[in-house]
Amino acid sequence: MDFVAFDFETANNAPTSACSLGICVVEAGKITERRQWFFSPVPHEVGWMQRKIHGLTLSFLKDYPTFGESWAEIEPYFSNRQLLAHNAQFEGSLMRQLSRHFGFPLPTYRLACTVRAARALWPREPSYSLGPLASARGVQFRHHDASDDAYACAELALLLAQETGFVGWSRYGHQSAVLPQQARPLPPGSDIRSIVEGREVVFTGVFEQFSRRDAFRVVQEAGGYPAKSVSRFTRVLVIGSPEFAVEAVKSGKQLKAEEMVRQGFAIRFLSEADFAALIGD
Repeated sequence: MDFVAFDFETANNAPTSACSLGICVVEAGKITERRQWFFSPVPHEVGWMQRKIHGLTLSFLKDYPTFGESWAEIEPYFSNRQLLAHNAQFEGSLMRQLSRHFGFPLPTYRLACTVRAARALWPREPSYSLGPLASARGVQFRHHDASDDAYACAELALLLAQETGFVGWSRYGHQSAVLPQQARPLPPGSDIRSIVEGREVVFTGVFEQFSRRDAFRVVQEAGGYPAKSVSRFTRVLVIGSPEFAVEAVKSGKQLKAEEMVRQGFAIRFLSEADFAALIGD
């Protein structure tokens, strides 16, 4: 079981404001390396709430390099790796924002989420936040220290494997575990307007190729009606990538849509790749 667990701390509300990164390398089921970096944040400020959470101040961070200046040293821990994070959607989004801002190409990696895995495999936990969940499993660490949070994430992954036998970490983009039987190929020559015009469209899951805001705008421009929840008016559900391949794990929106199909409602299911193809990306 090989992976790299990682955790960011941010200095303010901006998605480019990474001020600390911790990583924990696991090889053959054993922790072999831990590292931590500090960064001068962008924008160059520390919010009072963030300071209260992690204790890092601008006077401490100001002389460190930016994330972009540190990327060459960090990149080998991300490139062509299986990555784990506790709340992978948030951590993965930060990576995308940082790559855009600092102008480096996002490396190829697989990203999985210990929150999603724990919810599926430890279904009776009172909380799935990293602090309570790790403490309940006997993991000793300092919460909101990036290095310790990465370590706690790694320990939770190892415990999940040990207690449940689960080793099914999968890459973003693996669709076969989540697309329902009702998914069907797009007709030849389909474009976004032919699929969504006059129809309510809902999005669920994690999207790598576009943001929800951009997707909503595209649907509106094509004459569709983007909505945040599945209802009896929903006609299209776009399903993003799962964090790990467990067939039974589907979002509440998807489960509701599948039940509505069984009741006779006409809902088309599209993968992220389908939607991206329709808009020409």
